[in-house]
Amino acid sequence: MNLTGTSYNTQRFIRFTNTAGAEIGSINNSSASATAFTTSSDVRLKSNIVETHYDLADLMKIGVRDFTWNEDGAQDTGFIAQQLYTVYPGAVTKGDNGTDPYVPGVTNTWSIDYGKVTPIIVKAIQDQQNLLGGFAASGDDLSAFVATAQAEAPRDVVAAFNNDIASGKQFLTDFSAARVTALRGYFDETFANKSHQANLCVGDAVNGETCVTKAQLDALLANPASNGVAATGTVGGNATSNNSSAPVQNSNNNNPVSNVTSLAGLAVNADLNMVGFSISNVLAISGTNNQWSIDANGLFAVANKVDDAMSTLYAVTGANAQVILSGSSRLSAGHVRINFTKEQKNAMAKGVGYQVSVTVTDSSNGVYVPVKNADGFDVNEVNGGNSGTTFDWMVIARRNGYADANDFGLRPDQLAPVEPAPIPT
Repeated sequence: MNLTGTSYNTQRFIRFTNTAGAEIGSINNSSASATAFTTSSDVRLKSNIVETHYDLADLMKIGVRDFTWNEDGAQDTGFIAQQLYTVYPGAVTKGDNGTDPYVPGVTNTWSIDYGKVTPIIVKAIQDQQNLLGGFAASGDDLSAFVATAQAEAPRDVVAAFNNDIASGKQFLTDFSAARVTALRGYFDETFANKSHQANLCVGDAVNGETCVTKAQLDALLANPASNGVAATGTVGGNATSNNSSAPVQNSNNNNPVSNVTSLAGLAVNADLNMVGFSISNVLAISGTNNQWSIDANGLFAVANKVDDAMSTLYAVTGANAQVILSGSSRLSAGHVRINFTKEQKNAMAKGVGYQVSVTVTDSSNGVYVPVKNADGFDVNEVNGGNSGTTFDWMVIARRNGYADANDFGLRPDQLAPVEPAPIPT
């Protein structure tokens, strides 16, 4: 993707806005040979402006670490998010509890906005400059002391003492200057010209954030037609994919994302809102830790653990859109009324009959069901018996919302027209 600016400091290549449409950041050309990544900092957007309580002491608590990235073994230098959070939490975006084992595609990792450390670095440099100014003032007092001593002591002793004082001042000056130079170099490398990040993340308080890797960003920049969108849906957390290219509908702006052939590593750590669109052509779906799944054949399975042994339970399927209710009861003087609960009645289609099966679990003459209605059913003992026998019951009813469904669970509006068979001749 090639973006050409026409005027310096005012040409914005990319603008970031909040839900109200106000600009909160941009990427623009700062000169003929440089690009600036900016975030909003207008005084009109702020209140309660006071001097920060962070100082040089806080900066000294921040550990700068050399480390190796587990993903590709690359060597790098920077901060550790969990460590930086104890000193300056404003620069850290927390994920999970920060201690659970890392699981690719599942773990919600912590991240750092290196740019937010800039104010502490600037404040620390100011503190050091004030400290150096104090040394300079002390040096004037020492010079006056030396001048007095010269009049009262032998020349060689005064010269030696004066030389020691000058050497000490020079050491402090050189040491502080070196530290300031190092900080400025680090500031230039990390915040002005380069930002070393494993992932590039953008987001807001409403929709959360979306992160992309270097490979994904390179793919997006190489394909301007994708509109900068790598995944479909409103992603409330980190969304990443190993490969991006197939016509995929972007549910945020209803514009299709072109040239996306797969979303092989999509990981979303918040609700995925498809805004009324469907997820189609799915091979299988599984829950957290594979506690449940829907396989390629449409079978719903649940993991079941008994005595440390795992087994798989499959959901009952049928040709009709049905709901199954069950329970147990006991006759009283040969009769009992089974009333459906509110939840059970809400699960059943209104105005459609249902089937009742009763299994006697005690000695009796047998039972039958003389009355069935929308509120429940009666169970009587055969031949006018008056025992208190126990029994189990099961009701198979049409599912609520499918009162007009056919035998295969399809409503008339879902049935495709069928051409009549030709009349034999």
